[in-house]
Amino acid sequence: MMKGKKELGNSRRSPLLIYTISYLSGILAGSRIFLMQECLLIFFSATCILVLSLYYHTYCMRRSATSEIILSLLLPLIFFLSGWLNIQHSDELQRSKDNSLLTGKGYMFADCILSEKPVRVKNSYRVDATVAVLNEKTILYLDKRFDISAAEAGDTLRVVMKPIEIKNFDSGFDYAGMLEKEGIYSSSFIRYDKIDLRKCQKPSFRFRVIRLKNKYVDFIRNKTEDEHLSGILIAITTGDKRYLERETRNAFSVSGTMHVLAVSGLHTAFLFSFLSALLYPLGNRRFFLVLKYLIQILFLCGYALLTGLSPSVCRASVMLIVHRTAALTGRGSSLLHSLALSALIITIVKPESLFEPGFQLSYAALLSIIYIHPVIHALYKPTDKATGYIWSLLSMTTACQTGTALIIITTFGSFPLYFLPANLIVIPVTSVILALSVLVLVTPTIFSSLLNDLLVLCVRFLDFYVCRTESLPFASVKTELNHYQVTILVLLITSLFLNIPEDKKIRFYLCAGLIILFVFHSFLTV
Repeated sequence: MMKGKKELGNSRRSPLLIYTISYLSGILAGSRIFLMQECLLIFFSATCILVLSLYYHTYCMRRSATSEIILSLLLPLIFFLSGWLNIQHSDELQRSKDNSLLTGKGYMFADCILSEKPVRVKNSYRVDATVAVLNEKTILYLDKRFDISAAEAGDTLRVVMKPIEIKNFDSGFDYAGMLEKEGIYSSSFIRYDKIDLRKCQKPSFRFRVIRLKNKYVDFIRNKTEDEHLSGILIAITTGDKRYLERETRNAFSVSGTMHVLAVSGLHTAFLFSFLSALLYPLGNRRFFLVLKYLIQILFLCGYALLTGLSPSVCRASVMLIVHRTAALTGRGSSLLHSLALSALIITIVKPESLFEPGFQLSYAALLSIIYIHPVIHALYKPTDKATGYIWSLLSMTTACQTGTALIIITTFGSFPLYFLPANLIVIPVTSVILALSVLVLVTPTIFSSLLNDLLVLCVRFLDFYVCRTESLPFASVKTELNHYQVTILVLLITSLFLNIPEDKKIRFYLCAGLIILFVFHSFLTV
């Protein structure tokens, strides 16, 4: 509880957190309200000039309390306008199937640049590609008779294609809407005699990284010799879920353990800790501290690139880099400061990340650990280490699930009921799998074979446990929440775990009123 209060107090005094929230608010406003960029630029420039003038007057001429107050209001406004300008400059949110240049066309010749290596799906090979002349993404289903062994990311397929608009399945999940956000509106089936592969002689840096990841994928598939288990292992270590069967994805989703297949901050933090343990024998002399720091930074950057720069890995990497830099220079580092900095960096580079479920879930989970976990953990005091470890894991899982519940329900339309017993086993087993995966890569052949057998055994157990959990009755509850219900629940969670307002009596009446309002609104919408 004290940790949560301390962080809350720090958040109220943290300029970086205020600026980040202002910037993210600007992105949100810009995505909903369109203004001419010329008007925004004029307003932004005028505000910057005013801030510079006030800053010079306040700190170079004569200190003024009034000027300082105005500066404290104008600086967040600059960040707000920056977010607004950035999202309106990006064309990601304007993507719509109505603007597609492919959908509805008849048969056409096209050069398609492969974004990845083709993957087997039932009776064909699936691959994401970009039609070069139109610069539009599409999904290609290649005839199974076509030899894909030589095809890699960056190569070009000259094909005869007939684009067809992507539509939703009957499952209720908005598959077409998800792909639309990625700029993919169509798919095509390509006959094997209508494909001409052209190799890329000088792949870009991005394609080189993807090819490096694919070499690791091929290594895992050859080592495991089981497509089902290798698909799970590839997803756990790289976040690439293309090799998973639909039933496997559903089992992890229903059991509430899907986060272990989407490479996240949990994976990054564990691998970082494992690397730090391996480097521990180097000692604490200044030279070796700098050497360890450089190795750790290179590892974090390389792992982020290898996993496709997912928001959760980028967030964890930036925070760990800030933490290690602060430790090396002897400065203190605030968890909220590094969290705000990572969000700011990610959304400056790619402002539409704010609307991605991965970004929202990652930050919601960490904020839950900061604010909700101390409240839940304080409810019980373990008497021994074993009980303490179990309670810490249970309280952490409950906090993360509480903080991310609304995002999960609004995005996927369901909520897992057995997430506690599932994660109690799955998280430790996943940590062992990650450690063994690293050891298999770096150890000599004799030990590597033994470690690989142990790794396959762990993955097999993980798959068995998740499938058993998913098969239990009422494993997942389908539910829907409208915007009013989500707003009420957000206010309720904020009031309960952040102690807002501080007066207990007022907070009790506020929470009771919100619960009654939620129940009343739920009856009205039935």
